[in-house]
Order: sequence, then structure tokens, then C-alpha cells
Amino acid sequence: MKKWLLGPLAALSVVLMPTLWADTLQLRDDVPERYTVQRGDTLWDIAAMYLSEPWRWEDIWLINPELDNPHLIFPGDVLRLTYVDGEPRLTIDDRADRPVRLTAEDMDDDGVVRLSPTVRVQPLEGAIPTIPRERISAFLNRSLIVSEDTLEEAAYVVGGDEGRIVLGAGDRVYARGSWGEPGDVYEVFRRGERYIDSETGETLGIEAIGLGLGELETLQGDIARVQLTQSQQNIRVSDRLLLISRESPSSVFFPSAPDPDVRGQILNVADGGQLIGQFNVVLLNRGTVDGVEEGHVFDVARPGDQIRDPLNNDVLQLPGDRTGSLMVFRVFDRLSYGLILTATNTIRVGDQIQSPDLSSLP
Repeated sequence: MKKWLLGPLAALSVVLMPTLWADTLQLRDDVPERYTVQRGDTLWDIAAMYLSEPWRWEDIWLINPELDNPHLIFPGDVLRLTYVDGEPRLTIDDRADRPVRLTAEDMDDDGVVRLSPTVRVQPLEGAIPTIPRERISAFLNRSLIVSEDTLEEAAYVVGGDEGRIVLGAGDRVYARGSWGEPGDVYEVFRRGERYIDSETGETLGIEAIGLGLGELETLQGDIARVQLTQSQQNIRVSDRLLLISRESPSSVFFPSAPDPDVRGQILNVADGGQLIGQFNVVLLNRGTVDGVEEGHVFDVARPGDQIRDPLNNDVLQLPGDRTGSLMVFRVFDRLSYGLILTATNTIRVGDQIQSPDLSSLP
């Protein structure tokens, strides 16, 4: 079976929401009637094995009310394909029917098995993950995208110990602005690219280039002394600081299809290249104001070429090609970040994103 996502992922449970589509499900050819979940499988492995539209997993999932959380899938679970009223459904075989492996702790000194009521606890770490969190963890706590107002109001570095102007981890810096409490952790960042809507000319957001982290030590008026604890780049006078939220980033995502008419474009790729492949993080020109939410799945399509009609000289737009899929995992007002899940062809900055087109899928 082709692996779409690799490796286990701690504490990321598989929770799915119903999709917006009511179309009849089309199973892939030669799907297994039974499948035993393997360690290293992911939701996308299993869903893609049965469906052309993996985000529609819950459409075939027959919830078992006897399970504490029917959406969690663990290695060793046996999935069974059945039909209810003519529609395909997947169920999990009763976990209570699995053979019990006895250990020395289950027996007394004479080798007699002791049977008593017990509670079996299976940690969330064993659940099948949706996407590889290690690919996106650096994007969950960082500011990433800020508005012009946020940028102007953020505290800024005015100097370092002994008059130093190039600083890094282990150094102290002095900064001016509005502050929280001693012990608060701040991200140090620098203004990056301003993203503009190509149609309206409006500013979609300003990239915040993360430079490092610092802990607020002492305050005197609006001047703070900050101990730099991490640095990825040199930190200089005029670099900005923003308080990092104490809230833990989301560890659960809800793969689902957005409204049918959402379309946008890939503006950038996180590593700065132009060619994009599986598990690359990309920046999109759509956000909450456009109805985009964490977990939304989009097709990626390359626009077709424009040619001139040889008979009447009209300019013709050729159809584009579907080149992959992505899932949104971090959303701002006008921009969002997505992880490329599949890449059937090379994906490039400038390629379009669109709500999944069910009619075009096999």
C-alpha cells in the first residue's frame, strides 16, 4: 500500500467531521473486505486505500456506540467493509474479541491464571495520526503573519549589553514597548515580505521572520531586559518582539472539504524554493475572511497555457491539470498555511488551489 504519510505521531488523535458533500461514494477497485491497521499507517493511508476522496472518511465510517471514542483507530484494529442500505460502511471488529496475551503477572506461584476485573488503558500516543506534526510544529507557535498595526505596536530592540548590535542566544538585549510579566516568553522577529492581493491591491499580511526567543527578565518603565534563549539568525537593533501565547497549539485536526466555490493561489513555500513536493509547507492567499478553516482540504491545480486560435485569433485558456492536494493547518485573517499531502506532479508557487472537484476524480 502506498504510504502517504509516514511514522507515528504522539498525541494527535484522528477526529473527523462530516463532509459537505452528499454525492454517492465511489470505492476504489479491489478494496479489501478486511484490513488490519499496521503501526506506521495513517488516516490518509487507510482512507486512500478505500476512497478517491480521503477527506470523506466519515462518510463510510459506521460509528460503534460501544467504543469510548469511535473515531480513534489503533494499530491492531481490524477494519471490516460492509454494506448498509446498499451504501459501503467500515466498522471496527469488537476489540474485546482480541486474544488476551498473558504475562507472569497474571499467574500465581503455581502457574494458575488469576482473572479479575481490570481496566485496560490505551494512550492517545498509539492512535493513528492524520498528518506528520513534526513537519508543521515550527509553524504552530510562531506569529508568522502580522498586520501593519501589530508590527508598528510591537516592542523593539534598542541595544545589547556592552553596546553590542549583533546578538544571539545567551546575550541580553534591551527593548522598548508594552510588556507582560517577568518570565513571559517573546518571539523576536523581523519584517519580511508584504503579501498583496493581485486583484484588489490590498495588503493580505506581512510575514514575520522568526529570529529567536527571549525571556522577559526585568522592567523599568517601558524598557525591558530580555534574555535571549534561542536564536536562528543574528538579532539586531530595531528587530521586534511579540508575546508568545501560553495556550498549547492544536494537536487535533478536522479534515473536511470547504465550500465548493473557494479558490485561491499558492503565494510562497516555507523553504524559499520554487518547486514544491509532498510535505512542503506553503502559504495561501485565503484565510478566515474567505471561509477557510483548519483542516480544509484543497486540490492543487496548475493553470493551463493560453494560446491563440489559429482561425479567428481569439485568446484561448487551456484547461489546467490537478497536481496534488493540501490540508490547511494554520489560518490568519487573509492568509493561511497548508501542508502538501500528495503531489502527482511538480507543484509551483503560483499554482491554484480549489475546493475538491468530485466530478473530475476517478
